[in-house]
Amino acid sequence: MPSLNSTAMSRAEMFEAVRAADASDPVSLTVRDLIAWWGAKGRGAYVIEEIDKDLARAGIRTEPSFEYGPLDSVVRLTFEGYGELPDTEASDLVAEPSSENQEHETLSVGKIESSLAGVLGISHKDSLQTAQTIMIQNDFSQLPVLDEAGRAVGIVSWESVAKQVIRGVAPTLAQCITRVETLLVDDDLLSSIPLIIRSGAVLVRDENEKITGIITTADLSLRFELMASPFLLIGECEQHIRRLIGAKFTIQELQAKTRTGKRGNLTGVGDLTFGEYQHLLKDEDHWERMKWDLDRELFFDWLDDVRKLRNEVAHFSQDGVDEERLRKVRSLTAWLKASA
Repeated sequence: MPSLNSTAMSRAEMFEAVRAADASDPVSLTVRDLIAWWGAKGRGAYVIEEIDKDLARAGIRTEPSFEYGPLDSVVRLTFEGYGELPDTEASDLVAEPSSENQEHETLSVGKIESSLAGVLGISHKDSLQTAQTIMIQNDFSQLPVLDEAGRAVGIVSWESVAKQVIRGVAPTLAQCITRVETLLVDDDLLSSIPLIIRSGAVLVRDENEKITGIITTADLSLRFELMASPFLLIGECEQHIRRLIGAKFTIQELQAKTRTGKRGNLTGVGDLTFGEYQHLLKDEDHWERMKWDLDRELFFDWLDDVRKLRNEVAHFSQDGVDEERLRKVRSLTAWLKASA
């Protein structure tokens, strides 16, 4: 199968290639390359919804789902034997909705990278010595025990081994296997946190009960660290914007630049969205009032980059944050501080 590239062919041509591919040799792409056909660089809720609709209309599915896993993980595109080719143009890209129109996105278990990274486990027929060797080699505190179909039998850990040794016996693997909790890829992550913390580690399974990965408390901590840092950085930037705007405009002026249905409930600059900051400052008189010696259009582009990043962070986009985008937030924050 020749390689496909979004810069060399249209989306319609990509669909045609997938439909024409032999079922035994389907088209394979990284998630990053796939979503590039829709002009996307990350997977927010709206991007996933629009790509899903187009693929379903064309009778194409991805295995595994492109929604989960790292951007550079590979998915196979297969034709289901039905569907029609959408009338797509090169410019027909996913349009980001405004933050006011975005629905809350659930943070699912599958958005923890390790949940779909596969799992190093052992067979229930292996020895305890095998389990201990693998745990020492990989610095694991626990190891999944699987059956021939890749389904969870249980888990063996240094804790479970120690409990048997303390009893004064030479334990077998079977004696050291303890019950393991499992979660589905689509389960809500936030409501699953107590279970993960209580268990130390949970296995993740697909709809066929096959184990797709493992989540430990360390994986959970890493995920929330990656989420919290951009969130706090953007929050600081927004505080400075609010402080500067709040010092220049009356509540009546702020209300005049908000949506009609929101005006009566607006009590201050803290109730404005990033889009409303932009709307307010696009008025030439308002811009002049700020006395910022900047190119207005370039500033709005700068502010819009931060707005888009804020929406991705607020809606649990799973693909991390590019360091260059964070640099823009830091530089805007530093400039706003100096302008106070």
